[in-house]
Amino acid sequence: MMKQLKILFFCMGILLNGFTLYSQTGDNDKLVLKLPEYEIKNPVIYSLLDSLDMLSEECIFCLLNKPYFYRFFITYETDTTIRIFADIEQYDLTIWEILKKENYTGFLYHNNILAIISLNCSIDDLFVTKSDSMRDFYYQKNIPITQKEWPIESASLRYQYSEGELNKNGVRRECSKKAHFFQKIQEGDTWELLLNECKCTEEILDYMDGKYVGELPKVGEYLIVEYNLTDNKEVTMNRISYETVYPVKKPFFYYYNRITPIYQNGFYIGILF
Repeated sequence: MMKQLKILFFCMGILLNGFTLYSQTGDNDKLVLKLPEYEIKNPVIYSLLDSLDMLSEECIFCLLNKPYFYRFFITYETDTTIRIFADIEQYDLTIWEILKKENYTGFLYHNNILAIISLNCSIDDLFVTKSDSMRDFYYQKNIPITQKEWPIESASLRYQYSEGELNKNGVRRECSKKAHFFQKIQEGDTWELLLNECKCTEEILDYMDGKYVGELPKVGEYLIVEYNLTDNKEVTMNRISYETVYPVKKPFFYYYNRITPIYQNGFYIGILF
């Protein structure tokens, strides 16, 4: 009965929290963190979360439904000033391994988005502990990741908080406006599977570098889709070739060998490229 309830809760989480991290677990999930839940005490935290919401609307990995989460690093800069780093991170095994090694003190949910908090100052200034019990967080291998082989993307904001005032501090790190989906073709891969993975249409996969091909790469080769974020926050996508992403640089002697001297009546008159 307990196992059936877990499965039910897990399915509900997938349906309701398409953009979030989930805490339900499966047989192959990996325990990463054990944290208490926080409640927001100081309204300044709502301002920070709203700022991250606005920033996420400009992140291509958020707009493409790649699960993401927020994290905060909050520490004293002076006795009266708190420094706050607020980040948006992709949900990825690598980032979970990093989280595991860092000192996180609590979590909360904001609009179904997980926020993990590293607090190195008095909790009374910003939060209250909702429960003394620790909650387990897992990296779930069976959650669909839209772009499996993207480099981990992130965006961040920097603030100072002092005497009830929140001020921006430092450079805001923007999200990249371009990204790529890489999928190495394996036996049994189908159009339907890959269309679901890259979140694009069949027409896009029919064309590569703007030319009609109408077929997938061979087993062992890569399917690559390039995404671009427009100024209107629209995502455009095109299938491109491996050579387009990683063009082969010809060595200098390749061009040198093509140089042919030209002689006429025994006299040198120039070279032919």
